[in-house]
This record gives sequence, structure tokens and C-alpha cells, in this order.
Amino acid sequence: MSTWNNFLLRLSRFRQITPESLGKIIADEKSNILTVFLDRVRAEIPAAKGEKDTYLADHIPDFIDELIEFLVEKERKSNFQDFEKFAAVHGLFRAQSGKYSVQNLRHEYSILRETIISKLPPFSALSNEGLSLFSKAFDISLSRSVEIFLRNSLLDMRTASESVQNSENQQLWIREALNRLPKPLFLLDMDGKKISYTNAAARRMLGIDYTGQNAFQVVGKTIIAKRINGELIKAEDMPSSRLLRGETVNDEEILLTTSTGEYHIKVFSEHLPSMHGQPASVLILFQDITTLKKTEGKLRSTQSELKKAVEIAQVGFWNLDPQTQKISVTLQFLEQFGIEKDSFKSTLDEAVKVMHPDDRDRVTSAINNSIQTQTPCHIQYRVVHSNDEVRWIEAKGEGVYAPDGQPIRFTGTTIDVTTSTLARIIAEESVRELQILADSMPQIVWSAKANGDLNYFNQVWFDYSGSILEQNIGIGWTQFVHPEDLPETGERWKNSLKTNTLYENQFRLRRHDGQYRWFVARAVPAFDTLGKLNKWYGTNTDIHDQKILNDQLQDAREVADRANAAKSQFLANMSHEIRTPLGAIMGFASLLKDDGLGSEERDSFSSVIERNSFQLLRIIDDILDLSKVEAGMMLIEHIEFSLPEMLTDFSSLMGFKAREKGIGFASKAMTSLPSLVTTDPTRLRQILINVVGNAIKFTERGHVEMRICYKDGFVDFEVEDTGRGISPEQEQNLFQPFTQADTSTTRKFGGTGLGLVLSRTLAEALGGTFELKRSVLGQGSTFMVRIAVAVKSDVKYVNGLGFETVPVRSVAHVGQLSGLKVLLVEDSPDNQALISIYLGRVGANIDIASDGEQGYAMAIENRYDLVLMDVQMPIMDGITTIKKLRAAGYNRTVIALTAHAMKEERKRCLDAGFTDFLSKPIPKDELINMLVRYKSKLR
Repeated sequence: MSTWNNFLLRLSRFRQITPESLGKIIADEKSNILTVFLDRVRAEIPAAKGEKDTYLADHIPDFIDELIEFLVEKERKSNFQDFEKFAAVHGLFRAQSGKYSVQNLRHEYSILRETIISKLPPFSALSNEGLSLFSKAFDISLSRSVEIFLRNSLLDMRTASESVQNSENQQLWIREALNRLPKPLFLLDMDGKKISYTNAAARRMLGIDYTGQNAFQVVGKTIIAKRINGELIKAEDMPSSRLLRGETVNDEEILLTTSTGEYHIKVFSEHLPSMHGQPASVLILFQDITTLKKTEGKLRSTQSELKKAVEIAQVGFWNLDPQTQKISVTLQFLEQFGIEKDSFKSTLDEAVKVMHPDDRDRVTSAINNSIQTQTPCHIQYRVVHSNDEVRWIEAKGEGVYAPDGQPIRFTGTTIDVTTSTLARIIAEESVRELQILADSMPQIVWSAKANGDLNYFNQVWFDYSGSILEQNIGIGWTQFVHPEDLPETGERWKNSLKTNTLYENQFRLRRHDGQYRWFVARAVPAFDTLGKLNKWYGTNTDIHDQKILNDQLQDAREVADRANAAKSQFLANMSHEIRTPLGAIMGFASLLKDDGLGSEERDSFSSVIERNSFQLLRIIDDILDLSKVEAGMMLIEHIEFSLPEMLTDFSSLMGFKAREKGIGFASKAMTSLPSLVTTDPTRLRQILINVVGNAIKFTERGHVEMRICYKDGFVDFEVEDTGRGISPEQEQNLFQPFTQADTSTTRKFGGTGLGLVLSRTLAEALGGTFELKRSVLGQGSTFMVRIAVAVKSDVKYVNGLGFETVPVRSVAHVGQLSGLKVLLVEDSPDNQALISIYLGRVGANIDIASDGEQGYAMAIENRYDLVLMDVQMPIMDGITTIKKLRAAGYNRTVIALTAHAMKEERKRCLDAGFTDFLSKPIPKDELINMLVRYKSKLR
């Protein structure tokens, strides 16, 4: 009994596991089954020794997967075949394949079964259903594999039978090759007088497949044939008709018109005798030369045009045979040399005889040298016509040489350059005359090439510098320029060379004794008749004495100008400082008249008016107080008051301002303070407001602290901040009237620049001092105020200070954005709110930038219809911003807003690039009307 049957018998005794369980067991052992199977096959089947030594080796993984599916998927359908019958039918072909027999294939399956059995658990059993499926799976897979295996083996057997068809296939291949030829091809049946074959190219050209039609009947219906001269070709005279009559047609050109277009073709033919059962035929091949003929026509036209161009340009051509010295020339050459065509003997000597006697040897030497060195030749010489007229000729030539270096021919051109040469000679004579004139002038005269290299100086320069020409050529002259003046001198000279514009500059030149004197240099570009830069002509004029006098006058003028500028700057600052709060007051007062305002809006607008009123009052007080001090009219009162109470109120006010800005503020009594002191409380409060207010104003982050001490009749107020700090250079002007640390301070923080000056003056008037104790740039400053006070002996002393900060109330932003898109660049929050309300109520869409740098970025990145821009702003002012915008190509409407109302300010804004100008405070109607006017221009 076979191993397989034993296995089935053993399984029939134990029915403990299901087909699904068996499938999982086989799946887990898949890789081990494959390894054991291959080892056993190689041991038991001698033929299974090669690289691919079994049929099942490549298919075992798939087979096992199919076996598992049979076991798990019970409803799988199969096409079972009788293996013995199948093997009997196909076994012979299998044996003939030269491989091992079908029996070996069955042997492999037996080994596979035993391998799988060996991997099962020792005492497992399969149900009847599982046993049936397991057996069926093997049989079906075996049948399927044998069928595929034998079918593949039959391929080799079929090769021999297929070779029988090679001849027919070769004919088909040739026919397909002819069909793919790019040239039209026809076969004419000599017996039937019909077109027996046309390839694809022929069908494309003719537009119709004429296969099978009578060759005599095709022409005249859908095809029109003409001779080159345009004469129509009759059907009987067509190349095809003549070929059928036995004639030969080759390399014949005709014009053919078909449904697909017009063609210029060449016709070729070949008679094919009858063979292999095929009738005698004529092979006809068309070559489409339409494009070639068009190109030839264009070439003839181009050659004609070139000939005309040469005649117009008056260029002569010559061709010399170096061996025979024979020369062939064009008519233009003969005309240039003044030689009659019939009298020219076509030799080089004959041409040389016409040349000027002084030039003959030079010309022949140049030609011989060019041939010997195999380099091009370029030379000018004179020819003398029979009427003694002398003409200048410019000749160029180049040789053609054999591989061994022997010259084959020497070819070149000639041009009559008499006019330009004579002009050059005259110009050179003029230059010599001008040089004589230049040497007689008191100024330094020089010239330069188009690239800026100097190439001429008159004698005055050599006498002044003690140099010679070779020391000054190119840029050598720069060694005499004062080192401090050299960078600007060189830069201006380069700029003039780049732009071909007037060069003008002042600089110092070293004299031969080492002394430097001031000169003004001027140079103009000179252009030729074609507008090309040819040269530079310049002069250096000694202005040393005049320069010294002008510098002295300039110094005096600058002193006066600085005084005027200080006055003007003060007036401008005052105008700005007064108009800014005034504009907010007037604007929000106008808004209060609106009946539609809510209570919150009305309170907000009233707060703005109140705040700006106090600011305006403070500015006016500063100006008036300083004027009184300078006029000696300041009155100091001596009143007894509560110092702690005054400091508590003051600290509350400052705490509110600090909190409003987002920084900390602390007021500390470092010693016991007298409850009552006698001094001027108004002036003391004014001093502290200036000092502490400045500290808060210039502190962006951190805190401000005021420390109070009393000792020996003096109260010291030490105010420390973590603000921007003051540099040593800025300290020098700190207590000068109308000045601040730098000009950007005014733009960013506002103010008159009077506060510190007035505070020091008031402190001194109160018997004390005011000074900057210390300051570190970027870290902060500490100021000290000392005030003399009178304290009665029975006054009580108190410790500590108390105050309550007031919460900041923000103003609601009002307005619905729509309509015109406007960018408002304004650093004042009040003006931002005011203008936004003005424009928002009439439909404008407002974006806000708080400084010029932010405004520039927003204007570039967004497409605003127009921009409203304050002139005085922090970080980047309006003038700088508009110049930067215009330089970047920004061409939209930009309207200046400024508190400076002077006419000079308006001109300055317009000159800088602003489109229009509005003075603060800005009337609502004027602003709206201006924007309406510019909006109408956008359409």
C-alpha cells in the first residue's frame, strides 16, 4: 500500500481536527515544507539536479496557498480532470520535450504529500469532510500543473511547424516595410493595366487608394499632372502610361495636383519580370522635391540680393592662386583700382603696378607673410588711377591651405576708404593744431579715450606737476590727487563714463613742490557722426585762492544759518506740538455735534478733547514760563503745604500715566518726610511732572521709580527709569533750549525740548539743583532734583506714601469699513481715531500704520487706492518714507498730513514726492472733498 493511502487510512481512524485547523497547520509549516520537499526531490529524482531542477519548485508556495484555500473555503469550485487520461494524451509530447517525464511530475507530488504529512501533529485526525477536501485539492492541483507544464512544453514542438510559414511571413514583412517607406510607391500590373499596390505614403499624397483601378483612367479625374513649364499632361503621356507601354522613365520631374495639395515630384521606375507566379509589373517611386525647389528659389533670390548688396556696398572680391600668381577679381575691384576690364591681364603683378610706388613692397610683403604664417592679412594702401587720382584701399585676405601646409588659394576683399582716410588725416592735423593752442593756455588741458584712460596733457600740466606723459597715461594722473579727494573724484569720473554726461568736480592736485592747490575739473564727451562716444576733452582750472575765500564766507554763513535754523526748527516744533492736540480737540468737538452719538462714544470723544486740552495747556505754559524766566519776570511764591499729600496726588497721576503705557511706577520715601514744608508747590509740581513725565515717556518697558529723601532743609527727588538712556554726545545738548537727545525724539515722543531747561531753571529758582546723575544708553537714566524747603520746628514727620492708580479707559474704535481703500500712516492714536471716524462714516475702508517703516511695508504689499501720511513720525518720517516709496516705483496717490502750516513745508512735501498736502488740524469737509476728488481719478 502506498504511503499516501497509509496516510489516508491513518487519518480515517482519528477524526479530531477540522479542515480549517489543518489549513492553519499547513500555513504555519509552509517554509519548512518547501525546504524538506526540495531536499527529498533532489535525492530521489536523478533528473532534478539543475538550477531549476523541478517543475514544482517555482510553484510550491502558490500550490500550498491553493491547498489551504481548498481546506478553508469549503464551497470552492473545481474543474477536476482525469489525470491518467490527460497524461495518456499528452505524455508523448512531454517525453519529446527532452525533459523528464510526466511520471517524475507525479513523483514530485507524492513527495510533497509525504512532506506535508510529516509536518502534522503525531496523533491528529481529520474529519471525513476534511479528508475528502484534502484529497480533492491534491488531485485538482496536480491535474492543473500537469496541463500547464505540458502545454508549455508544446511550444518548443510548435517551432518547427511555424517555420513552414516563414516564407509567407517574410512576404508580409516586406510588404509592411514597403508600406512604411516615406516615399510614395506603386506597382502596375503590366497585363491588367491596373494599379496592383500602393503604399501608405502614396495614399497620403493622392488622397485616395487607387489600388485595383485602371492606371489610364486615374489621371484627369482626381489627379492633375503638369510639366515643369505648366503644360497639362494627358493620361496617355503620364509616366505610368508610358511605362505600361514598355518605356523607361527615370529622374523625370512633373507637377502633381491631388486632393491633398500640390507637389513637385521626381519619378523613378523599374520593370519587374514575372516570377513565382506573380505577373510582370512596373515599380514606380515618387520623390517629393517640393520643399527642395522652394529652397532653391529662395537661395536664388538670396544670391541675387547678396549680389545687389555687394554692388551697393562697393566691396571688391579677389582670388589669388599662389602657385601661378593668377588673380581673378570682380568688377568692383577693377573700378576701385581704375583698371579697364578688357585690359586687365589677371595677374598679381598687374594689380600691384596700379598701387602707389611707396606702398607696393609693403603690400607684397604683407601677402607673402600672411601665406607663410597662415594668418589673415589686413592692410591699407593707395592706388593711382590713370588720371593721377589717388584712392585709399583697405584690403583683407586669408589663405586656404592643403593638409601639408601648401597654399591652395588666397582670397580677400577690398573697400575704397578714401573719404574716411582723408578725414582721419585732416583730423590728425587738426589735433596737432589744437595741441599747439592748448599749450599756450593758462589752464591744464587734457583728453581721454572713450573708456576714460587719459592720453594727452598740455605742457601746463607737466610744468605744474613736474611729471612726464608716461607717468600720467591711463589712471596715472590719480597719484597727484589729494588722498582725501581721490574717492569722490574717481566715483564721479566713473559715473560720467557710465552715463556719457558732463564731468565736473573740485579736488586738490599736488604741485611739484609738494603743495596742494584746489582745481575745478570739467570734461565733455565727444561723439562721432554715428552718435558713438569717441573721446573726452577736459580742463582743470586753478581756483585755490577763490576756494579759500569762499570757504571763509561759507563758515560765516553756516553760523548764521544755524541760528536761523534753530529759530525755524523751534517755530516748526511749536507749530507741530500746538497743532497736533488742537487738531484732535477741533475734530472730536465737531464729532460731538452728531445727534446719533451714543453715550459711550460721547464720553470717549470728550475724554480725547480733555486730554489734548491739558497737553496744549502744558505746552503753552512751558513756552510762557521759559519766556518769563529769560525775561526775569518769574515770580516764586512761598506757601506752606502738605508735602506727603502733594506727593500722593502726584504719584497717583504718574501711576495712571505709567499704567496707561504698560510700565510700572513706584514712589518711595527713603527717609521720614516733614508733613508741612514751605516752598512754591506749583513750581515743584511742575518740575516733577516734567522729570517723571519724561521718564515715563522715554521708557518702553520696565519701570520708573521716584525716591524721596529729606535732609537738612532739602528734599531730594531721585527719578530712575529703565528707558532708552542717553549717550555722552547727547548729554552735551541735554539742557539746551529747543533741543532733545536727537531729532527722532521729537518725531517719536513729541515735546518742545523745553522741559529739562525749564526744570533746571525752576529748581535753581527754588534754591536747588537739577542734574543727570547717570545714564547708560539702552539701559536707562537717573535724574536728581534738589529743592530747598523751610520746615517749622514743631512739624511732624511721616513715613511712607500712599496713592491709588486710576484704570485706563480705552476709546472704542468706531466706523464700518467699506468703499475706498485708504492707508492712514499716523503716529498719533487720537488722530488715527479721528480720521478713521471721518472717513469711515462716508464709506472708506481704513488701514492704519503707526510709523513710516510700517506704512512703507503695508503700501508695497497692498493695493491701496490712496495713502494719507503724517510727515513727522517715529522710526521713519514721512519725507523719508515717500522718497523710498517713489524710488521703489510706487505711483499711487499719497497725501501729506502735517502740523507745519508754513508754505515752505508744503513745497518740501511736494518736492519729496507727495501728491498733495493737508495742514493739521484737518477740517473734515476739506479732507473728504480731497479724497472724493482723487477717487474720481481712479475710474
